[in-house]
Amino acid sequence: MKNMLITYSNRVLSLFLLCTFCYITILANDDVIYEEKDYRTSHWSLGVQGGLSFLDGDISQHEKELITFFSNPDLEWNVGVYGEYSINPLVGLGLEYRYTRMGQTNTAMQSGGDMHELTPYASISLNKLLTMSARQFKWNLLFKLGMGLGYYQISTESLNGTVAEKVTYGDLKGISLMLPLGFGYEYNVSENWAIGAYYDYRYSLAADLLDAKMAGTSNDGLHEVTVGVRYKFKAKKYPHNKNISWRLYRNKQLMRDVAEGDADELQMAALRLGAIKKDTLYIMESHKDTLYMVSNNYIKEEVVPQMQYSVYFATGKSDLQSSGLIDIAHVAEEMIENENLVVHVHPYYDRSGSKEFNLKLGRERAERVKYELIYVWGIDASRIKTYEAKVLLTKDDKIHYQPFRRCDLILEDTAKEKE
Repeated sequence: MKNMLITYSNRVLSLFLLCTFCYITILANDDVIYEEKDYRTSHWSLGVQGGLSFLDGDISQHEKELITFFSNPDLEWNVGVYGEYSINPLVGLGLEYRYTRMGQTNTAMQSGGDMHELTPYASISLNKLLTMSARQFKWNLLFKLGMGLGYYQISTESLNGTVAEKVTYGDLKGISLMLPLGFGYEYNVSENWAIGAYYDYRYSLAADLLDAKMAGTSNDGLHEVTVGVRYKFKAKKYPHNKNISWRLYRNKQLMRDVAEGDADELQMAALRLGAIKKDTLYIMESHKDTLYMVSNNYIKEEVVPQMQYSVYFATGKSDLQSSGLIDIAHVAEEMIENENLVVHVHPYYDRSGSKEFNLKLGRERAERVKYELIYVWGIDASRIKTYEAKVLLTKDDKIHYQPFRRCDLILEDTAKEKE
């Protein structure tokens, strides 16, 4: 009877693993409608884990043996598979299936059996809560908490003819409410693949029968130490939320918001732009007033060549606006693709305020751009050159337009210079 149960369990396990893999793969590849938009991030991952476990049950209490885990006489094995959707770089939701062998022995009795467990869970990347400024992470420290159901079946028998009064012998099976709590360390071998080591304690909430039915006890649980591998879908095409920081994710969302802006506003802007002459510079801040100015009076056309971006600032401020974050993102992506590129950051100011104030503000704006490139996008500081702020001369000193409050980011290909 026991062999039949084990054979049946193995068949159920194989079928479940196959169905889970197919289902997660379909979900992971179903979201392809936004492939051409560079603000996308990828979310889905699939992983497998396996390792050693022991049951902290009633027949033999193992609290003192947790430190000497690998010398435990009742060590068994477990294997699991999971699919996870990373909502953002900090939080993920997943579904896990785990098969665990269980058994305990003392001088009077022994038990043996297994458990099939299905658990929805939430995971949190703890290291990203503390280091939000980094662009990309090679490792993750994970905290996991879930609640699921476990189907267990065990058989308890006496040894040497000894019969304990408080123990019910024979075959037992049932469903237990399980609470898994654990930590994991994962290292990103590549954009798609990660390897990890994990510890879980899976506490039995609704049943105390994981090794035997014993009167007066209610503290069954499973200690598990495992290793595993995770595959992150589409991570080479779009940055995966498991690999990036919260700040990079935020910038991606800003890019999405601008790209998916209000259609009526964009249509109105297009109508206005159609009525403007070719020598007029058109500048629009998202969800803000549109500003028109004659380019040959204030900014020459040569100032905006290819490989140049401009980041604009509010009066007296060095904070980056949404359009500035997007322009810096474009610069960073080009520098990541081409390691020979360096960027020259030239700050400018208008005639409002004192020269000393404007020079200081210009330095702050250039340093803010540099900080974003280094700590959000991971660009090496040696590839970023900042300069002293300069005033932009105008024909009318009383006019103060936002185009004068800016930093020009000029990309230079050092490889071409060497040629």
